[in-house]
Amino acid sequence: MNYTDRLAEFMATLNVDDIPSDIRRLARVNMMDGVGVIIAGQTFLEHESDFRLKNYISLQSGAGQSTALGFNQTVSMQNAGFVNGSLSEVLDWQDTTMTARLHSGSGTVPAVLAVGEWRKSSGLDILKAMVVGYEVGARVGVAMQPSHWYEGFQATGTIGAIGAAAAVGSLMGFNSSQMSNVLGVAGFISA
Repeated sequence: MNYTDRLAEFMATLNVDDIPSDIRRLARVNMMDGVGVIIAGQTFLEHESDFRLKNYISLQSGAGQSTALGFNQTVSMQNAGFVNGSLSEVLDWQDTTMTARLHSGSGTVPAVLAVGEWRKSSGLDILKAMVVGYEVGARVGVAMQPSHWYEGFQATGTIGAIGAAAAVGSLMGFNSSQMSNVLGVAGFISA
């Protein structure tokens, strides 16, 4: 079994009951922190009269699936992830996984919020997806850093995409083979 398959197996088989209580608490704190950072980013943009994201949302049509936080509007799941992910970067207040040189929540939290709301996921499914996203992002980041950084890559946009994809795969209930594909596609498009 190669590294990708082993990581995919972890992603697909993690049981909420196996997550230690301190990690559960940290996942909840990171979710609340991520939501706060997103809303603070929207508030800052409004204060600065920067309405580009607000204008972008107003141009979207179709049935709302997920919430664009701070805008009191539902949009497509993809646009909610995009808008909330953009807002999470506005103030540069993201959480950090230092050894991976990664702002784990910038990709994982918006992805989990958008897909979790669309799928009407349970709190336990969201908790598990947060742990999967953070853990996979950190494992890939630690394996790639610091050379990834020194080559000019910002891990939040590359490795963060892999963590977010892992979290979404968890919410979708993917099996090990599907999770392996998730890692392959995310790794391919991350750069």
